[in-house]
Amino acid sequence: MFVPSNYTADDIKHLDTREAFRTRIQVYLGSADNDGIYQAFKEIVNNATDEALAGYGDRIEISVNEDTNSVSVRDYGRGVPFGIVDGRNVLVGIYTESHTGGKFGQGVYKNTSGLNG
Repeated sequence: MFVPSNYTADDIKHLDTREAFRTRIQVYLGSADNDGIYQAFKEIVNNATDEALAGYGDRIEISVNEDTNSVSVRDYGRGVPFGIVDGRNVLVGIYTESHTGGKFGQGVYKNTSGLNG
């Protein structure tokens, strides 16, 4: 990679998490094409499976809609917890901040197949 000689600290930019996801999705999913979409789908199914294996929910519904080129996944698990922890809205954090979820500690799931959630 070519780095110009006038490369300085002023050239360094910081993207907030949401902007990073929007502009560099391949960093998180491996690619921005169908392989990346498949990776996201697998993660969602893994999270649904984790809920079922933990004893929450008795089914997972997957629908493929060819008309809209989309896939829907519905599980009957516990859903997403919400509340305020350390002055921060947990629900907002789960959906807008990377590395925020219930699988980083030891207390929620004994085993997990998904990496996030």
